[in-house]
Amino acid sequence: MKDLHLRLDGDLPSFETFNQGSYSLHKGVVPLDGAYDIDVGIIFDCKSNKYADPVQLKIRVRDALSYGNHSVVVRRSCVTGCYIRNGEPDYHVELAIYTKCDDGALKLAKGKEHSKPNKRAWESFSPKKLTDLISCKFKGDDLSQYRRCICYIKRWRDIHFTSGAPLSIVLIVLAFHWFQPKKDFFNGNYVDHYAMLNWAEIILREFRMTTNSQGTSHRL
Repeated sequence: MKDLHLRLDGDLPSFETFNQGSYSLHKGVVPLDGAYDIDVGIIFDCKSNKYADPVQLKIRVRDALSYGNHSVVVRRSCVTGCYIRNGEPDYHVELAIYTKCDDGALKLAKGKEHSKPNKRAWESFSPKKLTDLISCKFKGDDLSQYRRCICYIKRWRDIHFTSGAPLSIVLIVLAFHWFQPKKDFFNGNYVDHYAMLNWAEIILREFRMTTNSQGTSHRL
């Protein structure tokens, strides 16, 4: 984030950064295309009412990073920078833009560059609390199996989905709610495929069929 500190206009508030997502939870997997995703939160030292249109702040971040071998775009929940090496994508950095609240919570900037006004908003979010909650679910060897199995299902997702893939955070939340560490009954060794099978069976059992106002059925 050194570049961002140097290139942002001086009229913007100061900011701090923190790691979030799979990167902070130690649940990342090597991407099939080799281009890593790194999730970073940027907390500006101001209230959300300083920027009535959250997209404008995201555009300022985008413009500050749009130079050299960087391809930077404003997405709905973040600003994404693609860094190129030898003509190929090397890694992606997804920057979530936050402002502060009086109670210590954060507001997340939502909206794309050309979103309609009703699609631009500041949404309350507590990414650090979420990270702490998920990370403290298990301890010791139970935690190690928990992390391994999340990585297994993320790799399965990467192989079997070309579009419409479940987000990593969705898989992590599914693990938080329903994953159970499993050991061999006789020798007490951790058996990952037992844990994966049990977790998959619980996920399938928890699926529900619903119907919205248009009559379209969805699985939840």
